[in-house]
Amino acid sequence: MSHTVAREAVKLLCARGHLTVRKRAGIFVDRPEDRLPPEVWGGLLVENLEHVEMLFECRRTVEGQTAALAAQRATPLQVRALRELAEQTLTAAHRDDPAAFAEADEQFHQALAEAAHNTFLASIVETVTALKRRVLTVGLGVEPGAGMRRGAAEHQAVAAAVADGAPEAAESAMHRHVDNALAGYRAEVQRNLFAATTATHHTS
Repeated sequence: MSHTVAREAVKLLCARGHLTVRKRAGIFVDRPEDRLPPEVWGGLLVENLEHVEMLFECRRTVEGQTAALAAQRATPLQVRALRELAEQTLTAAHRDDPAAFAEADEQFHQALAEAAHNTFLASIVETVTALKRRVLTVGLGVEPGAGMRRGAAEHQAVAAAVADGAPEAAESAMHRHVDNALAGYRAEVQRNLFAATTATHHTS
């Protein structure tokens, strides 16, 4: 088996939640640790575009409501944390650092969920975040350059609406954020399909 085939196989198994790769440590068999049961968690196939589209649909519904509740319930400390995390995503975007952006992005969405003060919503967001991480594992979901800067600006808009205690604005800002992320995902899929088609033509 070639190194390329092995690397792609590892990426796919990581995306499906069977393996995890730790820098300078190796590859380990993984086990889902999310709060929702495996029969729900394990159903996502990242190579199934319909599944990923459904994940975005779920994010839009759940995280929109989460943002609205956070605008009503967040403590001053939680508002401050949200603003700081939004700023971290902006810094990572300007540095063109996808790994740092993804980490700060994940922390922002989880902090927002905690600020909603609803245990069940926080659990769902945690699970959705883990599923989103699997999408990122196969190289989809984080847009380079301008896409990251746009996402960071959207984080700041959500944080500002939460700080202002404006539920409708917070929900609208989150809907816009998820919608744009979905548009970016679709564009990345199209780019990958075009690249694969071009490569096939060149080798045939």
